[in-house]
Amino acid sequence: MQFEVGQRVIWLYQARAGRGNVHRISVEIVKLGPRLVQIQVQKRNSEFVKRWVNRNRLEVPKG
Repeated sequence: MQFEVGQRVIWLYQARAGRGNVHRISVEIVKLGPRLVQIQVQKRNSEFVKRWVNRNRLEVPKG
């Protein structure tokens, strides 16, 4: 799957690996690396947090 900086995607976030409960969070791509992608997440208090995540934890929204 090809990603671009500035693209809106869905992050499949799992608080504890192997515990079920996958949360689908809308995020924006900030940087692209060879294996990881840096995303920007907006918190409830309108602050932004950046995280490096595996590409296989991201999906393009349908529609």
